[in-house]
Amino acid sequence: MISIATLLLAVSTAQTSESIFTDGFDSSQECPETISSPRGTLTLRQVADISYLPGNPPPTRHNVDITQFDNIWGHLSPTDATVPWPGRRGASSTVDELGKNEFFAAKFHVPADASMTLSGSYKNVMYGYGPNVDFSISEQCGDFEPPQDACWGTDFIADDTPMVYWRLASATNYYCHLDRDRDYYVNIRFTDSDPNADSCDGNVCNTTIQHY
Repeated sequence: MISIATLLLAVSTAQTSESIFTDGFDSSQECPETISSPRGTLTLRQVADISYLPGNPPPTRHNVDITQFDNIWGHLSPTDATVPWPGRRGASSTVDELGKNEFFAAKFHVPADASMTLSGSYKNVMYGYGPNVDFSISEQCGDFEPPQDACWGTDFIADDTPMVYWRLASATNYYCHLDRDRDYYVNIRFTDSDPNADSCDGNVCNTTIQHY
């Protein structure tokens, strides 16, 4: 006869095995510490300095938690108040000294009462002159190829051309659709492991991404 304890253990084991997503993300851990990329393993960056051009040196906030969207694009300066997603209009935030073999993923939540007219875009801006980047908006942390084609792309040059457009209205080939009352991640990494840009110093580079 099978004991009650044995049956409970079997049920618990079955439920645990189903809690792991098919793409390798564990539901108990929002962000993986490492991900695979076309050029090898990348490590999650969680804390960095954020600076705001212009200025020599530019004004800077130190030791910022860059796993949260509001900490990056919710500011226009080191001293202003945080504005929750969609953040401050035209925020051009520079993540200082991101490793060439690192990525970061900034989480945001779309409010349940968000206006359906909300829309925006992200640019790899020219005046910050960072290296080319891969960019995505995804429901999963570190996912650079989400299902919606309009939500991601690779090898975006720093030329002020929008990388990804988003909106709450229906998706198109050009607009990444976001749902109300749902969490998303802005995922960013350098396209080339050895980028040549003025903002690079050895194995680290600065990258300036504008959210408008």
